[in-house]
Amino acid sequence: MKDNKQLIEQLGQMSVAELVELTHRLEETWGVSASDALVQIVRPDPDKLTTPDEPSEYDLVLLAIGRSRLHVIRLIREVTGLILQESVALATELPSVIRSGLEPEVARDLMARFEELGADVELR
Repeated sequence: MKDNKQLIEQLGQMSVAELVELTHRLEETWGVSASDALVQIVRPDPDKLTTPDEPSEYDLVLLAIGRSRLHVIRLIREVTGLILQESVALATELPSVIRSGLEPEVARDLMARFEELGADVELR
C-alpha cells in the first residue's frame, strides 16, 4: 500500500513530457497500447448495441376533442362501432382510449384522421 502511495506521489511530480515518455516505454515493454484500451472503453461493441423496437400494438387515446366536436364523435362511432351515446361519452370523458391493440400503420392512419378534425390524440 505504501508503495502505491509513493508511486502516485512520484507520478504527480513528473512533467507531462516525462509521463508521455513513461507511457511509451511501458507500451513497448509490455506490448500494449494505452490508446487501444481507451478505444475499447469509449467505443462500445456494435454487436452488443440494441435498437429500441417499435411496439407491435398501440392504443389510440383521445386527449382533447378540438374544434369539430360533431365530426369527431362521428369518427369515433365509425372506428369503434359504438352507439351515439357511448361515442359521446368517449368524447367527453377525457382522456379516453378510442381503440386498443392497433397495428402501427392502422394506428398512425387513425391518428391522422382525428388530427385532421382538430382533435388531440396520442398513441400509447
